[in-house]
Amino acid sequence: MVRSMDNKVFQDIFDILQPVLPKEWKKLFLFIGYTEGSYTMKYYTCNDSGVYIDCFSQKEINRAQLIRIFMNINKIVSPQRKDLDEKKRWTVMTMIVDSEGNMKSEFDYTDISEIAIQYEREWEKKYLV
Repeated sequence: MVRSMDNKVFQDIFDILQPVLPKEWKKLFLFIGYTEGSYTMKYYTCNDSGVYIDCFSQKEINRAQLIRIFMNINKIVSPQRKDLDEKKRWTVMTMIVDSEGNMKSEFDYTDISEIAIQYEREWEKKYLV
């Protein structure tokens, strides 16, 4: 049986992130990338002025808290991802949420194991404009 990620997963992810988002956030861009045996997560927020803030530069949260948050998100996402048929198992998920409650997600199936840093740079160029 082929299953896709259901809306509850996206809501659960957002519920984990919402308490630590900057007060002035208008848009959230979450990057989740999986390679063999590991994962990378990062998010950016955008305010009214169009300024993007990297989660690691955010004043509201420290690195240890971020790591805990990303581990909690992984506990939700990883089992869902593993349940997918191998051909339908994505390697990168992008989740975009705005402060009005609109949410969009995109999936990429490219193996990023050898190009992870380059892929993240391209991702930033694509989404953070």
